Amino acid sequence: MEKSLNGYAAADDLQALRAEIEQIKTRQAAARAAAPAQPRASRPATASKAEPQPLPCRVVGAELRAGERSVSVAPANGDFTPDQLQVLLPGDAVGPWRLQAIEGNAAVFQAGDQTRRVAIP
Repeated sequence: MEKSLNGYAAADDLQALRAEIEQIKTRQAAARAAAPAQPRASRPATASKAEPQPLPCRVVGAELRAGERSVSVAPANGDFTPDQLQVLLPGDAVGPWRLQAIEGNAAVFQAGDQTRRVAIP
């Protein structure tokens, strides 16, 4: 009986994980609320029709969380650190681009009338 109980996590460990998950959720909610507001104020509407807007990020991976697919994105250029990664679910936005769907090995982003399919490595 004792051998089988050794494989389970202690209640303190689970509580620490719950607290960490709540912190991550809070940061994500704050980032989601702030991200769409910034680009709209700084870009005129005519610029989006004149030329395609570049994606402000690159897709670095995909995961399955609680049965829901998500993609991880990092800054578009250069190296990145773990704290710069963002996890996006369909409907989330980064800059003016909104993740519409995750289809197979591609993430589909849309900004206005522009749509981009980005391969998931």
